[in-house]
Formats: sequence, C-alpha cells, structure tokens
Amino acid sequence: MLAARPEGFPWLRVAGRELTGITVIDLAASVVKVASDGKENAKPTYKGGVGFVPNLVTCDNVDDVLVIDPRPGNATSNDAADNIAALTTAIAAIPGTYRRKVLVRLDGARFSHKLLEHIAGGGGVKGRSWEFSVGWACTDRELDAIDKAPKALWQNGIDQDGNLMDDTWTGDITGLLDLSEWTQKIPGARCCTRRPRIWSQAIQLFASGESTIWNR
Repeated sequence: MLAARPEGFPWLRVAGRELTGITVIDLAASVVKVASDGKENAKPTYKGGVGFVPNLVTCDNVDDVLVIDPRPGNATSNDAADNIAALTTAIAAIPGTYRRKVLVRLDGARFSHKLLEHIAGGGGVKGRSWEFSVGWACTDRELDAIDKAPKALWQNGIDQDGNLMDDTWTGDITGLLDLSEWTQKIPGARCCTRRPRIWSQAIQLFASGESTIWNR
C-alpha cells in the first residue's frame, strides 16, 4: 500500500543521499523492569532488579515495529540464536519485493560472528544483498591504528543533509587492523571510525589520556 502512494515507498535519506531500494532494519533490546518476580518470564537483569530483555525489530523506512520478543531478564544481548530468530520473523513480515536489499543496524553489544555471517549471507537465501552496520569496540588496538593513520586517510564528515563538516573527520582503518578473523567468512567487512573535535569542556573534564579516547 505504501508503494502505491504517489510518492512511492518511503526510502531513507542519509547524508543527503536517498537509499533507493534498501530496506533498513534496526535490531535492539532494552531492559524492562517489573515490580514483582511473580510475572511469567521475569528474571534478574544485569542492571539489577527483575524484568525482561525484549528483542525489538523495527523498519525505519515505515517507522513501524515488526517484532517484539519478550525474552526473560537474564537473556543476553548477543545471543545469536535469539537475534537471528527475531530478524527472520521480521523479514517474513516484509513483502518479498523489499527483502532483497536490506541494511541491518545494531549496536556493538548485540553482534556476534553467527549473526553477522547470517546477515552477510542474506539470511541463507540466494539472490539477496544484505549488509550490516554495527558498533565496534574501541580497544587499544583500534586506538593505535587511529594514531598511526596517515593524514591523507581522513576525510571531512558529512551531515544528514549531505554538507561537509569542518569539525568532524572519518576514516577507513581496515588496512591498519588484522580483521582476518572476520573477513574469512565475511569478505569485504570494513572498520570505519569518526573523529570529532574535542570541545574545551571535554578537555577540562578529562585527563589527557582520557581526552584522547574521547576524541576517537
């Protein structure tokens, strides 16, 4: 029905560019506490108290919820089986035309080898072109790579409207890291970083070493 509108299906715009033909799926989870552990499936959570950690899958194109999986409070964020099941159910709710090109977004707490391999493989269906955008832990290894990155590697960031930003830079540091553990099964996986300007307030609040981390 959405595609039948005069303006067509609502493709997202990112950095001033329309992502025509790409369905954007967000996979997230959140702790929901309850007052009593007498509720069915209510379990102790890592944030204290008892409750649930439901998986939530939404489609950003249509701003709608596709799946809510009411998992118990002791469920982990990076449970590959749970996340794959939620994603599979969500994709099944989308008309076939919009399942071929999909971008799945999730934070660093949720990803695992199995989940990303599942996404990269189009959910096991030939002919699909699926991609993922995932948060990545910034450890000493990544900080070292960022510090060693040549000046030519950095490019101005782009805001939502497609304008160049003069206080934020981005760079692809894939070549400065050993990602063989990932690229063996996910060829083409890349690691990109953003480097915003350190504001004076941050410099005052953090020691020099911490300010360096803040800057990454």
